[in-house]
Amino acid sequence: MNKITIIGSIKTLPRMKKADSGNVYIQCMISCTDKVTNVSGETREKTDMFNCIAWNDIAKRMTRVAYSNMKLAVYGTATTTNYRQNGTWVSVWQVKIEDFEVLDKLKYRQINNVKDIDEIAESDDIF
Repeated sequence: MNKITIIGSIKTLPRMKKADSGNVYIQCMISCTDKVTNVSGETREKTDMFNCIAWNDIAKRMTRVAYSNMKLAVYGTATTTNYRQNGTWVSVWQVKIEDFEVLDKLKYRQINNVKDIDEIAESDDIF
């Protein structure tokens, strides 16, 4: 089974784009920071960055609610895309976002002066 859950922060804001097929999508970078202990017993932070893509309704919802460093949980699958660039095959690994959840809803409401983040995420006034 190919399922991924990432709990982290948005590092690059999603920007809506339209594919040749007419479908809309966003791409963004999500970072996760963990504490790791090295062989000397020292604890330090390690940050991993994940390239993510979301399509259509999920992309629209993310564009509506996303802000820099927003904490969120992302649920999706691992995907790879292969293409040729300058005669060389390139393989790109990314997370296809199937759903997400804003984890700091109080901060979002304060920044945007709204009462219910879920109403904004479900409205259909983008594109």
